[in-house]
Order: sequence, then C-alpha cells, then structure tokens
Amino acid sequence: MLLRALSLLILALPVGDACTQCRVDARRTSLCAAHLDEETSTLREERSVMARSSVASERTSALERVARLTSAHTNAPSPNVARFLADGLHDSSLDVRRRALALLVDGQHREETVRGLIDGWRAALRLWKDVDTRLAQLAAEAPKQAATFDLQQVSDTTAYLEALLAALGEVHDERAYRELLNVFKWPLERTPGRFYVAATHAVLAVESRKGVECVLEFALTLESELAAQRVAPRFAAKEGLAASLARPLDNATSAHVEATLEALAHFAERRKLGAPAPKLGSAAQWRTWFKGAKDQLTERMTLLE
Repeated sequence: MLLRALSLLILALPVGDACTQCRVDARRTSLCAAHLDEETSTLREERSVMARSSVASERTSALERVARLTSAHTNAPSPNVARFLADGLHDSSLDVRRRALALLVDGQHREETVRGLIDGWRAALRLWKDVDTRLAQLAAEAPKQAATFDLQQVSDTTAYLEALLAALGEVHDERAYRELLNVFKWPLERTPGRFYVAATHAVLAVESRKGVECVLEFALTLESELAAQRVAPRFAAKEGLAASLARPLDNATSAHVEATLEALAHFAERRKLGAPAPKLGSAAQWRTWFKGAKDQLTERMTLLE
C-alpha cells in the first residue's frame, strides 16, 4: 500500500518542473520522500542492468531512465543521478559513453557533473593514447598492426574526444577550463590538428581573457612552427591504410591555423570587438588587436555556482 501511495504521489507531481519539497541547502541536496523512493528503486534496477547487460542499447536505455529522474525536480538535481551517468563515461562502448555525456551535461547536479566530466575526459585520454600508439605503429607500416586496425574505432574515439572538449567548455568551470587549456600544450608533432580546433571552440565559448590569449598565442606559434617546417606530417609519405588517415588525423597544418583564427574572428564579431582577417601572415595585426581588446574581456572566467 505504501509503495502504491508513493507511486500515485509521484504521478501527481509536475514533470519537467521544480518540486517544492525537494531542495538544495548548503550544497546538500534533499529530495522529498516520493522522489527519494523513486530514485532509490530506479538506481537499484538500472545498476543491475549496467552490470549484467552486454547489449549497449540496454545500457543506454538504463542511463536514460536514470537521467529522467531529474526532470521532476529540476530545482534540486540529485548527485546520485549525476554519479550514475558519470560512470557511463567509462563504459566499454563509445556509443554508450557519448550518450552518457549528453545526459550528464543536461541539467544534472553541477558539482558531480564537473567531477564526472573531468574524470571521463582523463579516461578518454588514456583511450586515445592507446589508439595513437597504434596509429604510430601503423604509420611505421607494422604489418600485424595494419591487419588488426579498426578504422571505425579511430573515428568514434576521435568524435568522442571532440564531444568531451565541447562539454568541458559548456560547464563553465575553472577546473574543466584548465583541462581545455592543457590541450594547447600537447606535442605538435603527434597531435591531430582537429583536436586543437575543437579545443579552440570550447575555450572561446567561455569568453575569458586568459583563454583568448592562449588560443591566439597557440595559433601564431603553430604558424611559426609550420613556416619553419618543424611540424612534419605523420602519414604523408605512406600509402594504403595509413594514407587514408592522413587528412582527418594528421598533425596540424596551415588550414588548422586559419580555422583557429577564424574562430577567434567569429568570437570577436560576437563580442563586437572587431578583428583582423583570419589569414596566415597576420600575426602583428592580431597581437595589436588583442592589446586593444583585452581590457574588454574578463581577466579570468567567473566560476558559476
């Protein structure tokens, strides 16, 4: 009878709205009895699904069912829900990870979202390191490596890292922001240029002076390194499978410099700051622009609570 009464109470509560009984006090989330009971039973069931199911679509459905718990009390997202979704960023399936990421950054508990996102990002970097090692072996034309190479995994892993980069910018948190800025410290001689471009868009979404300066200095440094021929292509001299990876996964090129400067130009236009043309050879104009525009940018991003 009690469970039935609680179920009826849950059905009577507004969906996709705030619950007047659920609240956040001193950084602690307190759910009403009905929503707490619903969360407890749902998490118990879906943890079982995540643990025993070998079918990616079933695990994805479990994540979605848990994520929907928040829609009934959006004013007080539960940290338990966010932790469950964050665990999905470590799933064996990249499809499940990408769905978990989308659900995690969609109005869930802020602190647990940030923590889970950073942890998931670091896990993804370990995955990329493994993929990148095999790419390097493939570039060296290791026969056994070529025979077992999975192009789809490379494509999926790359897309997932780019989605994570975007999410790190979306959460507007200084800890996540530091992870983004670290991308510009990655070695030029073995990092796909597309990662730098994805990180650029994520950094500029935050709109801080430090980020804009970091992106600008990286673009101009990359241009100088390319001009001095210190960034060699990884796959250019290869044929076959390695050559098929050259365009999307090769080191940064002048096209990536222009894409970065173009992103800066769009940012400046959005902020009504004006900007030089996003083309090669405009380093002096861009540095002059930043000198005049920097006082109109916040010195550091505001940490949203």
